[in-house]
Amino acid sequence: MKFKVSQLALIAVAAMGLTLAGCEKKAPKIQVVDFRANPAAVEAGNGAVYLTLDNQGKADDQLVGATSPVAEVVELHETTITDGVMSMNKVESFNVPAGGKVELTPGGKHLMLIGLKSALADGQSVDLNLTFKTSGQVSLSVPVKAAEMAAMDHAAAPASDASSEAAPEQLAH
Repeated sequence: MKFKVSQLALIAVAAMGLTLAGCEKKAPKIQVVDFRANPAAVEAGNGAVYLTLDNQGKADDQLVGATSPVAEVVELHETTITDGVMSMNKVESFNVPAGGKVELTPGGKHLMLIGLKSALADGQSVDLNLTFKTSGQVSLSVPVKAAEMAAMDHAAAPASDASSEAAPEQLAH
């Protein structure tokens, strides 16, 4: 069977389209929801951010880093209890499984704002940039709320690229 060059090119393009379509379906789809920071005095030195990562896609992703202009550094931490002793440990990433959620909560996984440059006052917002292995950068404006106020809020933000800007409690993507 003989094919003309144009027919072969058409077949190649169609095959590439099918391959790319298959990849798109298996991509992670991260949403960041229920995000808040605890109020903290600058003298305290550190603050914490809590949120939920919801992967509605069909592939795993990982939160691999975070930055904020209000802190010298932002670290991913996990609280563990070993032999009755509680400790906070820096971790390299949080896996966000396909179709699953990862909750960053007090006493568990969380983001530590280390070396606060200014106080985190109740009612203000803090800029936070999350970096995912596959999904890239997500920028949030995180409300600072005492725990009891945060429990009543249900803010949501889908993951995006670094150019996305969010209202104080929602990132649309």
